[in-house]
Amino acid sequence: MTLAEQISADRDTYFNDWGKTVSYTQTRRNETSSITAIFTNEFELVDLVDHQVETMTPELIVKDEDAPYLEDGDKIVRNGVTYYVRGIRPDGYGLTTLMLSKD
Repeated sequence: MTLAEQISADRDTYFNDWGKTVSYTQTRRNETSSITAIFTNEFELVDLVDHQVETMTPELIVKDEDAPYLEDGDKIVRNGVTYYVRGIRPDGYGLTTLMLSKD
């Protein structure tokens, strides 16, 4: 097995174990599909000049082949909650983290 094949197999196992189905709408093409993705919503404490702000940071990890035309503004629906893509961070190994917002 080549390294690329091993990485792909490991990635598939990761998504089979931890992934959930979400609805993904590619806005420009107006195409909706169901994909398996991993959702996180980590707590973040942001330091400002004279105080701190508590916030949550929703992100979605997707396989590149499941969402090849990602753009800011695309829509994700997870458990009935709609999010919009506000940032796209590919890792160079076949996964992309999407920074999400509810507006």
